[in-house]
Amino acid sequence: IDGQPGESLTISGRLPWSRPFVYTVEAAAGDTLTLTGQAARQPLDPLLILADPDGQTLALNDDHGSQDLTLAPFDARIAGFAIPADGAYSITLMDILGRTGHFKLEIVWE
Repeated sequence: IDGQPGESLTISGRLPWSRPFVYTVEAAAGDTLTLTGQAARQPLDPLLILADPDGQTLALNDDHGSQDLTLAPFDARIAGFAIPADGAYSITLMDILGRTGHFKLEIVWE
C-alpha cells in the first residue's frame, strides 16, 4: 500500500512465537513516515524495524521514550522518518523477547 500525506493505516494482529510480522509499503523519496507498534494486550514489548528495498535497516526502535501519554512505556515508535528513495520499504514488528501476543501497527504519512 502507498499513502498520501495525512493518511494513516492501522493493522491489528497476533504475533506467533518467535516470528515477526512484516508489512511492505510503497513510498516515494521525500515521504515522511511515522510508525508506531503497540501491545494490544500485555506482555508484548514491540520492536519496530524499517528497512529499505534492499533489506538494509534504516531505523529501529524498541521503547519510544517520548512524552506521548497514549503509548505504554514499552511501545515502539519511529517518528518522522524521511524516505530517501522511491521503493518498497518493509516494516517489521516483533516482540523483543520473541513472545506471542496481540499488536497494533500504525503507519502515518505526514
